[in-house]
This record gives sequence, C-alpha cells and structure tokens, in this order.
Amino acid sequence: MKRILRPLFLVMALASLLCVSAMAAEDAAGFYNITAGSGLSISAGTVQDKQYTPVEKTASANVDLTNDTQDKIVYERFYPGTDALQVTVTNAEEGRQYLVVLFDGDAPREGNIRYIDQQAKSDDALTFTVYPSDLPTGVLLNLWVTSNDGNAARTATLGYAPTSGADGYARAPFIPGDANGDDTVNMNDALHIMRFLAYYESTIVFEAANVYTEDAKDSINMNDALQIMRYLANYVTEL
Repeated sequence: MKRILRPLFLVMALASLLCVSAMAAEDAAGFYNITAGSGLSISAGTVQDKQYTPVEKTASANVDLTNDTQDKIVYERFYPGTDALQVTVTNAEEGRQYLVVLFDGDAPREGNIRYIDQQAKSDDALTFTVYPSDLPTGVLLNLWVTSNDGNAARTATLGYAPTSGADGYARAPFIPGDANGDDTVNMNDALHIMRFLAYYESTIVFEAANVYTEDAKDSINMNDALQIMRYLANYVTEL
C-alpha cells in the first residue's frame, strides 16, 4: 500500500516542478501499455492551445520481441504522437484535495518526478491533464493520485517510447491471431494465449492476440483463444 505523501514534500515538490515546461510535442513519440488501478481512468492524447485531444492506440503496432529481451519491457497498446495524459479520479470525494504525481522508479523523490499537480474535487468530475517533462524512454513510469480521504494511493503504470533508436517501439505489421509472433496462425497461438493467461508465458503480441471483439478491447482472455480455434475450425471466416 502506498502512503499519502507528506505535506512538506508536496509543498517542496510543487514549488520546484510546476514551473517546468511541458514536453515538446514534436519530441513526443508516445505512451504505451497504460494500466490504471481502481479509482482511475486514464487516456493519452495531445494538447494544443490548452485543449486536450485523446488519441486512439495504433492498430498497426506490434511487440518487438528482439528489443524486449534485454529489459523485459513489452511495448504494446501504443498511443503514437501523444504528449499528455488525462487522469480522472472516478471516486473522488467533494471538497477533498487530490495530488497527482508521475515519476520513474519505485517512489517519488528529488530527481525522478516528471509531473506534479494538486486540485480540489468540486461539483464536476475530478480530472487532471498531465503534461510530463523530461520523460525517460524504455522504462516503467508510475502515476499516483493521493489524498487525505482515507484511501490508499490510486496507482497506474505506463511507459513512454520513441519511434526510433535503441529504445524505439517497433511499429511492425501483425497478423490477427498470431499471438506468438511466428508469422502464422495455428493451434499454437491459442495455446500461447492460454499459457500467457496462466503466467507460463511472459510475452505476447497483444494486438494480434486480441481477436474477440464482443468484450473489452484492451484485455486478453480465454475468449480470444476460443475465437482462434473457431477460425481454425472454419466456424468464423476471419479474425
């Protein structure tokens, strides 16, 4: 459980970091693999003239298995060209103060905070527009929203990656149903999904495995494996 950040830390961090300039849009390659915990809803997008515009995750992204082996980072669910996040606290309490902090590492400290802001919950939904500064690439980022409402910090994890270079995100075409990335669709892909769900496999081509369209678009489950089996048995004609 993450504890509420102490007031002294908040004052120092806000004073030192709210004045940093936002990351330039032309340098922003994009966020990926946004995973929000309970109480948070997060989208990635761009900001121009103080207006936030969400961006859909790319449909042509693929996991670069060769680049992932070194740091065990899976670049999937990529949002190209994004330089901001919209963070909504879904269960905020009226009148409470909430603080959002984005950082790399296991806890916020001097030198690793990429954005920090604070606001009170009013009549409308509590939403932060997060403009990160100086984002590291190819590392896991943490986002916390803390308050004195008696709840543990609401948390999320995400990454930021450029489109080229050593830490780049491979935007290669993928074959729907090719969950294991061997360029063909067969029973091994259905089995790969089942092994992934049972934690026997640590990597998967997310976009290729996510073939069952009747449920959540941002999750992989047994329905995806069954859909591949239906396709192989000619019960469905395409994935």
